[in-house]
Amino acid sequence: MKMRISRVLKFIILFAFCGMSTVSIYILLEFLPELEAPQDLALHRLVAFPKSVVALKTTQSVTFQNLGTIIKEISKSVETNQGLHIGFDNIGNKQRYLIYRCDTGKMGNCSDWFDIFKGIETSYLIANLTGRIFKAEIHGLPCKLEDFMAPLNVSWSLKSSFHSVLNKGMAGVGLRIMDNNHPFYNNIQTMNWTEFAQEHFDYVYFKSNLDSIPGFQNSVLYKHELSWMSGVRKDRIHAFLFHRLFTLSHRLKKTLDIYIYSILPSNQHKLLCVDLTTHVTNSQFNAQQLTMVWNFLRIHSETNIHKIFLLTDSWEVLSRARRERFKDRLVESPMLSLRRDDPLQQVCDRLEAQIFHQHLMVNCDILVVSNYGIGRLAAYLRRTDDGLFCLTSKGQIHPCIAESFHQFFPSHT
Repeated sequence: MKMRISRVLKFIILFAFCGMSTVSIYILLEFLPELEAPQDLALHRLVAFPKSVVALKTTQSVTFQNLGTIIKEISKSVETNQGLHIGFDNIGNKQRYLIYRCDTGKMGNCSDWFDIFKGIETSYLIANLTGRIFKAEIHGLPCKLEDFMAPLNVSWSLKSSFHSVLNKGMAGVGLRIMDNNHPFYNNIQTMNWTEFAQEHFDYVYFKSNLDSIPGFQNSVLYKHELSWMSGVRKDRIHAFLFHRLFTLSHRLKKTLDIYIYSILPSNQHKLLCVDLTTHVTNSQFNAQQLTMVWNFLRIHSETNIHKIFLLTDSWEVLSRARRERFKDRLVESPMLSLRRDDPLQQVCDRLEAQIFHQHLMVNCDILVVSNYGIGRLAAYLRRTDDGLFCLTSKGQIHPCIAESFHQFFPSHT
C-alpha cells in the first residue's frame, strides 16, 4: 500500500514539474520582447575606441583638471583594450551655465556637423575652465541635436531651452559668437576665460567653428588644468572629447548597424571610402583627377569582398563611377538627398546624413580624405593611421596621418 502511495506521489510531483516547465517556456516565448534587427553589428569593424575606453563606471573620482595621463594612455589602451576611468567635470557654480548653441537667429548656420562639433568641444573646455555647467542645443529647427547624437559621459542635453530668443543686452545673458573669428583663435593661448565668461552672466551662449585645440594646448594661464593635453596628438584630443561627449542616437545607430551588416556581412569584407565632396572648394573634379582616383580604387579593390563607398555631392562624379570597372563593388548611402520644400528641414536632413557618413567612414579599412571636415573627423575617430590617405586638390593620393592634415590641406582648420 505504501509503495503505491509513494509511486503516486512521485508521479504527481513529476507531472507538476513538467507542467510548470511548460508554462514557464510558454510565458518566456509569449512575452519576451522580440529581438530587434541586428544589434552592435558594427562592433566587429573599426568603430572608434573600444567600449571600455569610454566606460562611465569609475572606481575613483577624477576631476577635469586631474585627467592627467588619460589622453596619453589612449593609444596604449586601444592597443591593449584597457579601460579608461573618466571622472567628473569641474562645476564650481551650479547656477551658471555655458551653452553651445546654433539656431535660426543670431547664432545661425547649423548646416555643418564638423563645425558644430568644433564649437561644442571648445564650449565644453571653456565650461570646465570656468566651473560652469555645460549644455548644447540646436534651436529653432524641426530637429534637435538629440535626434542624431546622445550624451555619453557628459549630461549636455537640454529638455527645453533656457531662452527661446536671444538678444544683446538681455539681463544675465552673455552672447559669444566666434564663427570665423581668427583673432579670437589666435589669442586662445593667452585667454583668461573667467573674463571671457564673466561671473555676472548666469548664461553664456557660445558658438564657434574653428579648431581651438592648438590654442588650449599652449595655454599660458591654464597649464595645470590642461596638462593632460601636453605632448598629445591633436587628432587624439578631438577623438577623446568626441567620445566623452557623444554616442550615436539609438535610431541612427540601428540604421548604421543594419547598413554595415548589409554591405559587410563578414570580417573578410573590406570597405574602401573616398571623400570626393566638392562644395568645400566650389570646384568640380576634372577628368584627369578622377582618373587618378579610379586607378587608386582599381588597385585597392581586387575582388568582390572589397566594397567602395564614395562620399560626394556631385551626381556627375557618381555617374562616372557607375561606368567604371569597379561599378559592381560600389555601395550607396541609404541617406539619399530628399528634395524637401522646407529649408529648415533640409538643414536637418543634411546634418543627419553628415553624422551617418562620419560614423560609416570610421569603419573604412581604407579611408581617403579631402579638405571636407566630415572625412577628417572620421579619420580622427579611427583608431589607426593604417589605410589613411589624403586626396589633394590636384587629384593626387598620398599616405598620411591624421595629425598632419595641415600639410596637405593649407586651409585645414
